[in-house]
Amino acid sequence: MKYCPACKEKFDDSLSFCIKDGEVLEEDSESFVGTALDGQYQIEALLGKGGMGAVYRARHILLGDRVAIKLLPPEMRGNTEWLRRFQREGQA
Repeated sequence: MKYCPACKEKFDDSLSFCIKDGEVLEEDSESFVGTALDGQYQIEALLGKGGMGAVYRARHILLGDRVAIKLLPPEMRGNTEWLRRFQREGQA
């Protein structure tokens, strides 16, 4: 699911631009809530969102442990410099 940062309307992932105002659509961070990540973690809530991605509260499905999971924005996942920064941030 994507959304328009200007009008806040939600759109299908197949679209790139808002049909109302032409703005570039962004990935809807809320769309991960309620999904399972890698079959191990149930995403429960969006905690925050910034330039390096979105942070979610999640629960390990088998152990029940609560964790925080940060996901990079899709446009940064192929960028090696961003991936290095993301890894350094995770080690801090």
